[in-house]
Amino acid sequence: MSVRVPARGGELWRHLAPVIASFLAEASAKTLAFLFFVVLARFGGPGVLGQVRATLSAGQIAAGIGVPFLTSVSRLGGSIPRGPSSAWSVPALAPLASELSGWMLATILGGVVAGLAFGSSIPGAGALFLVTIGFGCSYLGTLIPKSYGMPRTLLLITLSGNAAQLLVLGLLVLALPHVVNVNVVVVVYACAFIVPVVASRNLRAFTGLRLSEIKTLVQELIFKRREYLSQLGQHISHVLMVNLDLLVLSIVASSETVGEYAAVKGLVMIVLLPATALFHLLLPAAVHRLGGAVTSGDQHILWVGIAGTAVACVVAFLLGDSIMAALYGPRFSGLGPAVAWGAVGAALYGVSLLRGAVWIARGETEAFSVTVGGSAILGAGVLSLFPTLGTTLGAARVWAVTASCVAATLVVIELMHTRRRVAGKRSRR
Repeated sequence: MSVRVPARGGELWRHLAPVIASFLAEASAKTLAFLFFVVLARFGGPGVLGQVRATLSAGQIAAGIGVPFLTSVSRLGGSIPRGPSSAWSVPALAPLASELSGWMLATILGGVVAGLAFGSSIPGAGALFLVTIGFGCSYLGTLIPKSYGMPRTLLLITLSGNAAQLLVLGLLVLALPHVVNVNVVVVVYACAFIVPVVASRNLRAFTGLRLSEIKTLVQELIFKRREYLSQLGQHISHVLMVNLDLLVLSIVASSETVGEYAAVKGLVMIVLLPATALFHLLLPAAVHRLGGAVTSGDQHILWVGIAGTAVACVVAFLLGDSIMAALYGPRFSGLGPAVAWGAVGAALYGVSLLRGAVWIARGETEAFSVTVGGSAILGAGVLSLFPTLGTTLGAARVWAVTASCVAATLVVIELMHTRRRVAGKRSRR
């Protein structure tokens, strides 16, 4: 007589597959995107890289206003049943129509506003609307597969999009170098995000939903305005922290300076990888601990993230000049001091981001978003008001000081909260 053993392996894989797919998608996307800009920098130099990165920064900020609608769609992922073939059907997804309509209209509006606002100051503004749509599709192609149990779709969209960017750019550089300019590069970058999402069969049920009426959208927006504003603040504050200084620098400095700073910023963003990779693990762990769980592991995750960020910071601080010259070529040599300042800023912001996950877990999303977004706007204002800081080293120093402001503000508020708790306990005795 044989004893039947529960199929634990299949159940374990069902839970691990989305986590592994999410990690591989993020790692591959960041690696291929980094290589894309390395190839562009080696071919076009600091000038072309600076103009392209300024355009992409504006498009990414503009596309962010549609993210709250996608976040709401993601949160409904567990409440919508699949059909008998494990595929999503349009009737089952009908409750998402208003959210997806809001995402589409907000993304289009963001592209129009960005084009009008930066049309005269960014050389690649002709393709700015398209790249805003591209970033919007990228957000859709990432958040929906993660939330609706489609790990293969997530990997396919991410890998095909980023690999296509790199492949097409490489072919243009080798075969048609005379046609490679800012607008062409931005169009390639945008289309590589749009095409995989539109062509995906698994996402067709989402992209094929009938748009809601404007009246319904307005009613939904008014009813959920606090939720939308909170989600918008959380996303936009991070995007501003990473991109706003680059966008302002493109207005006050030459494209060569912007290109050098974009290369520096791209390298030091690697210091942020431990924080961004562990953020979405730390958040639910912190929620469990605050909910009374005995073992949640959030403190271990926090310290692992801080240690990883510190190690990456030390490597970038010590070897920044050599890494820049090896990756980007001799035209980007001598930027070691800027890399050192940028690495310090990225490390401080990475630690703040990890601590911010705890803030969000205890319901203080607005306070964290205001701190990060306000510091980013303050740093950008300093860059625009003091032209002498409009250099690669000056911008890196401003970024480091901005990140220091975020960290210092969080520490001060934490100390105030601790003092109030202690005072409250003493008064109850």
